[in-house]
Amino acid sequence: TADVDTGNTDIPTPGAGGVLSNASVMVISLSNLNLFAGIGGSLDQSTADADLPAFNFDTVGIDTTGALGFSITGGSVHMAIVKPGGLGPTDKTSYLGLEVTLEGASLIGIDGLGFNAAGTVSVNKATDSVGNPAAQKINWATATSTPDLLPDFSSGLTKNVDLAIAGSASVDIFGFVVGKATFTMVQGKSDVTTGNNDLPTVGAGGVFTNASVMVVTLTDLNLFAGAGAALNTNGTATPTDDAIDKGNAIGFSVTGGTVQMAMVKPDTADPMDKTSFLGLRISVTSADLSGIDGLTFKIGGTILVNKSTKADGTANTERVDWANATDTAGFLPVFPSDLTKDVEFAINGSAAINLFGFVVVTADFTFKSQTIDVDQNANGVLSVAEKDLVDATLLTIGLSSVNGFVGVGAGLNPDNSLHIPTDA
Repeated sequence: TADVDTGNTDIPTPGAGGVLSNASVMVISLSNLNLFAGIGGSLDQSTADADLPAFNFDTVGIDTTGALGFSITGGSVHMAIVKPGGLGPTDKTSYLGLEVTLEGASLIGIDGLGFNAAGTVSVNKATDSVGNPAAQKINWATATSTPDLLPDFSSGLTKNVDLAIAGSASVDIFGFVVGKATFTMVQGKSDVTTGNNDLPTVGAGGVFTNASVMVVTLTDLNLFAGAGAALNTNGTATPTDDAIDKGNAIGFSVTGGTVQMAMVKPDTADPMDKTSFLGLRISVTSADLSGIDGLTFKIGGTILVNKSTKADGTANTERVDWANATDTAGFLPVFPSDLTKDVEFAINGSAAINLFGFVVVTADFTFKSQTIDVDQNANGVLSVAEKDLVDATLLTIGLSSVNGFVGVGAGLNPDNSLHIPTDA
C-alpha cells in the first residue's frame, strides 16, 4: 500500500489535492524483451551440457522456422495499477498506467513482405465503482507515491491521454512500395474550440466539451512506389538504420513528406451516433519519377481534406475551421491557414516535366472544392424561391507560372525551373 499523489485534483479522493491515501498499488516491469507474437513459434532449448537442467533460461531461444508473426527484440514494459483504499468488496474503482517500449519488431513469415517498427505505446485507463470507464484519470507523467513504488512514465502519459503511440517504421510491400517514416498517434479527451459557431454544440461558441480526439502524424516520409526496389534492413529489427535500395527500379520516389490527421467526435451517450469531424494535410516536398533516363517528372505540394459527418452517417456541410481550431489538451496539430470551415478538398503545388528534351514544361497548379452560399439578387436574404444557392459546391482549377518549350535541347535547372540554352 502507498499514498499516491495522482497529479489530478479532479480525481475523487477522500482528502484534497488528488491524493489517494492507503491505496493498493501493483507494479509489473519487464525488461530485455525477446518474444514472438503470431502463429507457429516455439521455445528452442538446445544444449549438449549434461550439467545444465533440461530447461535453462540462459540457453533457451525462440524457433520461428515456418512461423508467421512479429519477432520482438529489445524493449521494456512498465505497468502500474492503483486501487483506492477503503473501498467496498464490490467497488471496481481502479487506475491503470501502461507503457511498452520496443527497440525492434519485425514481421516474419511472408517472403517479399517486410515491416519493421520501433517505439513506445502508452495507455491510461480509469474505471469507476461499477466497472465503467471513468472520465478522470491519473496523470502518470507526474504521479508519485509514498513509499516510492511507481515506475517512471514518459512525460506524454498525462491525465488527458487514453492511448499514445510514437515511433518509426519501415515497410517493403513486395518491392512495389518501400519506405520509412516517423509516426505519432495520440487519443484522448479534450474540449475542442471548432472555430465554427454554426456547428451544433452542447455549449455556445462552437465548443465540443469532453470530445474524443485522435491525432496521427507522419514525418520524415521517405518512400518509393513502383517496381524493383527493396528495403535494406542492415541486419537489424529496428527501422532507424533501414535504407531504400532502388537499384534499377522504376517508379516514384517521395522524400521529405509529412501527414497530419485529426479526428474529433463529440461526447455522446448514443453508441450509434456517427457525428465526426476530420482534418487532413498531406505535404510532399518532392516526388519524382526515377528509372527512365531522359524522362523527368517532378511534383511537390499539399493536399487538404476537411470532412464532416452527421449523426446518421451522411455528409455535413458544416465543418470544423481547422485553421483556427484549438483544444485544451493540446492534441490538435497546427493546420495551414487555408484549411477553413468552407474548404472541403484542396490541392496546390508545382510540377516539372522533361520528355527527353523535346517537351519541357513547368507550372504551378491549384484545385479546390469548397462550400458557398450564392445570393443571386444580392438582397441579403437566401431563398430557394429566389433561386439562391445554399451550401453549393464551388470547384476552382488554376494554372499559373506556366513555362514551356517544344523542340530540341531544353532542360530543367536544379531548382526545376525551365532552362533553354542559346543553341536550343
